[in-house]
Amino acid sequence: MEILNGKTIDEQLTLTNSRSSGFDYLRIVLSVSVIAYHSFEVCYGPGIFKSVGVSPFRFLVGFILPSFFCLSGFLVAGSMLRVKDLLSFYALRGMRIFPALAVEVLLSALIIGPLLTVIPVGQYFSSPMFFFYFLNVLGDIHFYLPGLFVTNPMPAVNAQLWTIPYELECYVLIGLAAFFGLLKRRRAFVWAVIGLTVATYSWRILRHGLPTNFTIATGQALAIAFLVGVAFYLYRDKVRLNPILFAASVAIYCILLPFPAAALLLPFPAGYMTVYLGLTNPPKIGLLKSGDYSYGLYLYGYPVQQVVSQLLPQYRFWYVNLALSLLIAGAVAYCSWTFVESKILGHKKLIIARLEGMRAALIGFVRPAFRRMGIAERPRLAVAPAAVSPDADASVANETRG
Repeated sequence: MEILNGKTIDEQLTLTNSRSSGFDYLRIVLSVSVIAYHSFEVCYGPGIFKSVGVSPFRFLVGFILPSFFCLSGFLVAGSMLRVKDLLSFYALRGMRIFPALAVEVLLSALIIGPLLTVIPVGQYFSSPMFFFYFLNVLGDIHFYLPGLFVTNPMPAVNAQLWTIPYELECYVLIGLAAFFGLLKRRRAFVWAVIGLTVATYSWRILRHGLPTNFTIATGQALAIAFLVGVAFYLYRDKVRLNPILFAASVAIYCILLPFPAAALLLPFPAGYMTVYLGLTNPPKIGLLKSGDYSYGLYLYGYPVQQVVSQLLPQYRFWYVNLALSLLIAGAVAYCSWTFVESKILGHKKLIIARLEGMRAALIGFVRPAFRRMGIAERPRLAVAPAAVSPDADASVANETRG
């Protein structure tokens, strides 16, 4: 059909040199949207959204996290297909996620906590809760610090960290897909995603029955959203970017949204919407030219909002909290990118080279032992023969966390 013509994803990636600015804008908009959403919870408590009806607001709230994970899956798939092996892939992911996360955890536990806790500082530092909080750096999420924010409507230090374990699970899933060759057999990958969706949906119904309440997103839905993003990248030479398909995706999303039982289906239309918006290429303006501040906003937004809520209890209005928190979190995100994230990523080639050297040394050490024992050497897993289509693989630059 001629009305469904348009550039393929691959053609658009080539046209923009795999640097579509739409992804930069989308990351920022989603990060700011997360802070906006939390401004209601931080000011009024967790029950504020229990009665959210079918509305444009519900549409936006329900789109934020699935879109984040779709975006991440699309960009991370490009990274996976460019690297030489899984070791390099996980090294890159680790450099993107953990340094900034570690700094946020340290600042919360060692600066914000002692300054604002309502219990004696000695008791604060001796509490098991204080020590458990550092497990957040490893993705074992703990939300509370002793005596911190207990007078706020929400006592969690950083409730947004709940998505970190699911993101790490997504990296495991794409690693398994690469290990079993599914990234080179895209049809099999899509059927695997469909099968996983059906199995997850069936398991939830058997265990909990049909869901009846609206939720922003479940961990399972986010994982499916990530895999949908991967699937769109694998089919980048086939999927066309067309405004009619985009409008149809929006319509399908709106039709499914009122039904809690359809939550696991939402990532499919959300995936097309996310990729379509991300592959637009408006001119970059302002700070977008100098770095990616979305992860910093995502990480620091909630703790900043909690600090504002505690220090200014007489101004617990969502719009006041949002305005002040965006200013402060934006400054902190700038510092995070400038002094932590970009510095680590600037050394990624050196870090990967050293990891490669350590692995080569280890293989050189164990290989003679295996030969003496008569154990055949296992072929090295290579992810790189990348293209899933006859066309050359189009790299996606600036792959970052969604």
